[in-house]
Amino acid sequence: MIFFQRENILKLATVILITVSTAIFFMTGMHKYLTLEFIKTSQAGFQQVYANHPLMVITLFVAFYITAIALNLPGATVLGLAAGALFGTVTGTVIISFASSIGATLACMLSRYLLQEWVQKKFEARLKKINEGIKKEGAFYLFSIRLIPIFPFFIINMVMGLTRMPIWTFYWVSQLGMLPATAFYVNAGSQIARLDSLEGIVSPQLVFSLALLGLFPVVARKTLNWYRTRLAFRSKDASLQKVQQGCSCSEGKRLASIGSHENGIEPHCSSDGVHENGIKPHCSSDGVHENGIKPHCSSDRVHENGIEPHCPSSKSLVQAIGHINSGCTNCGACKSQCAFLQEYGTPGEILGHYDFSRAADQKIVFECSVCNLCCSVCPEKLEPGKLFAAVRKEAIKADNVDLSRYRTILNYEKRGNSPLFSYYGLPQGCDTIFFPGCSLPGTRPETTWQIFTRLQQSIPEIGIVLDCCTKPSHDLGRHNYFELMFGEMRKYLVENGVRKILVACPNCYRLFKDYGKELEVRTVYELLADNMPPGTMPDDINPAPIDIGSIPAGDMSPGAIVTGAISSGDMNDGDMNLDGISAAALTGELAIHDPCPLRDDSSVQDAVRAILTRMGFTVAEMKHRRKRTLCCGEGGSVGFIRPELARKWADVRKKEADGRKIVTYCAGCASYLNRVTPTLHITDIVFSTQKALNGELVAAKAPFTYINRLKLKQRFKNNLNTAVQRV
Repeated sequence: MIFFQRENILKLATVILITVSTAIFFMTGMHKYLTLEFIKTSQAGFQQVYANHPLMVITLFVAFYITAIALNLPGATVLGLAAGALFGTVTGTVIISFASSIGATLACMLSRYLLQEWVQKKFEARLKKINEGIKKEGAFYLFSIRLIPIFPFFIINMVMGLTRMPIWTFYWVSQLGMLPATAFYVNAGSQIARLDSLEGIVSPQLVFSLALLGLFPVVARKTLNWYRTRLAFRSKDASLQKVQQGCSCSEGKRLASIGSHENGIEPHCSSDGVHENGIKPHCSSDGVHENGIKPHCSSDRVHENGIEPHCPSSKSLVQAIGHINSGCTNCGACKSQCAFLQEYGTPGEILGHYDFSRAADQKIVFECSVCNLCCSVCPEKLEPGKLFAAVRKEAIKADNVDLSRYRTILNYEKRGNSPLFSYYGLPQGCDTIFFPGCSLPGTRPETTWQIFTRLQQSIPEIGIVLDCCTKPSHDLGRHNYFELMFGEMRKYLVENGVRKILVACPNCYRLFKDYGKELEVRTVYELLADNMPPGTMPDDINPAPIDIGSIPAGDMSPGAIVTGAISSGDMNDGDMNLDGISAAALTGELAIHDPCPLRDDSSVQDAVRAILTRMGFTVAEMKHRRKRTLCCGEGGSVGFIRPELARKWADVRKKEADGRKIVTYCAGCASYLNRVTPTLHITDIVFSTQKALNGELVAAKAPFTYINRLKLKQRFKNNLNTAVQRV
């Protein structure tokens, strides 16, 4: 039953814990101590304890205050006065400011965890404008209502938890907005002997003053927006004059006559009907695209729902729609393999039921893992993945995507690109770099270092680049941002003489392969396999020759076994180098999960299998492997909007592994799959064999991954002799 799902049980347990804690608070009579009279009579005693044990008193006070605010218990005002009476105005203000902000943020997070998903789904249509308003103006409105004391703070905490305002924004705006009232209450508490009641603290004049202060940022913002709108209209009028004077294409004139393009961008049409960028508009006088696909627009250019359409404008999307429409036979080959397509239909059926010019219909493609399994199994050799990727780009371009739902992964990406975590170290004469990606340095920093030092033995002048390839933005359709970030990185490397990239991450491999241009890319796994032929292993192991090339890619029967016959030996844990390998002579089957970005790269797939078989392991091929491998569940950032759909991929992998340990060569896949079934990274086997197999090796998790990356960056800076650095 849905109610008994793990998430619902945890939420129920949280509600019970809060209820019990609140009941204990009142049943024990603790609320009786949060009165002005008690604070006044106990002031001298509290100050004596504080004088003897200041740190302990501050810690206990802050802990109690945060708990009271987080659970919406009464007494916040009295505690604010108590802080002034006990700690003084300055110290009390600092303590209450941070404690109240942290408590409010916890209350907001509780409300979000317990109710946001249900509220957003239940009232999705009604909340759409509110969510948009919060995204654009939320910080200003929160600041305003925080300044005005007539709004109960606990209600603000709960209501904002139901919105999609980023938690960090909520915290800092709350702390700033509550600061004036905090300082006032704490200062009043420092003179507590003069107070007779709580009502006497806040005068009508004070409320009016704070209200004016709270309204100021909103009024200023509205005034600024009005001024910008005026400037925009003047610019728009000038642009329209140019369009009407020079544009003769029927679509361009029609757009000019109504004022602008449906997305607000003026059409740049020249007199011969061709856009200034050289692309001819796919418009004819009857409103049908040149490829025969009619745009989903009515004659008055307004949808039946009253919203102006955003007709697909990108050439790649128009072409993708045309290819699917003309080629898809609805045979169901892709649908039978994909959880997303099982829910929405074949690509042909999707185009029949969904209008990708509408924002509401564009949403479904963000539930696709963009793993391209559909392309691999299609008997017509169609590429539905390109269609869904193109729709994503179109949706992002039209600002139809609530990116706040992806803030976790986008912030992760942003940190990876930041000066704090990125590092470029290029020695003299460097033309090859090791690009480990984001996940491996965070989860396995020592392994990353070992890989680099092994590579140095073969390539003494190898450099290191710690940076993010921006694959999340690429897959979400933020193509302009991706091209800006990746293009700048590629240009910098080329300008500094780099020509070869060695990667450990399949996602980085895919992007350098597709967009690296003159940069040659290989995986470190291919290099490891190239330098560990069977003949270089110790004599007492006597391995049988292994011809990895004889194994046809993707052409094994389900459950096929590949072995490297290693009989016995006494090896050191993880004792491996690029000239040869020593490994534990262990038996047992390992199931390989091929990361989906490398589904078409058999050389990498073969290299990983070569490493394992030459270490003496039995490789068990799962049903979905190589070219027809599955997404681990993390692809396309689906988990941020449909976690249960993403989980289905991992569940299939668990079933196919059939109790065997899974080995993969993607750190992201290893982390995601390990949630449902034991999964190792190939480097765990290579460098920490015994610990990995015994379950003693645990990959780091956030926030320790960030600490690991900072420490690794410093390690490279301290030990690498560089001619060029970028920090």
